[in-house]
Amino acid sequence: MREFLVSFPRWDTYGITPSRGFFNTITQISPDWFQSTSDVSQLSLQSIGSEIIRETSEPTYHGDVLGRTEVKRQYNYLFQLLQHSGTAAERADTSAFLDDYTNWVDEMNINRKIPILGDDPLEERLWVTGAAFLAEWEGQPASVYTMSIHNIRTKIYETEEY
Repeated sequence: MREFLVSFPRWDTYGITPSRGFFNTITQISPDWFQSTSDVSQLSLQSIGSEIIRETSEPTYHGDVLGRTEVKRQYNYLFQLLQHSGTAAERADTSAFLDDYTNWVDEMNINRKIPILGDDPLEERLWVTGAAFLAEWEGQPASVYTMSIHNIRTKIYETEEY
């Protein structure tokens, strides 16, 4: 997932440098980091769980006529960006980035250029929701922006006999 997310082709347009890689959480950033660079941009990607959103079998019905069960599971990720935000222009640029990034993920999904993350899925989709400003970084000229990235995988499982 991380490799796909950093393959966004227009990072430079927004002055964001993903080559530093991802932190597990933005709280891992040392306070002196803010003093060491004027190019404040860091990325964080965290898995925040998954859930089954559809299953073809019922408790009284064990799979389809071929003994298979189709499961659709949604995997959720929290993508965060720590970005310099001292001026209204910087905040507007970051807002434009969030829109552009969301549209890029949509385009990759429509063109089936998203990574296949599951083992032999029947179908896989990826999309972004909730791209927005989250909070100012206390005492620093930076803000945290966040978006949720969702991956839905549909997979067929062979159903075991009772």
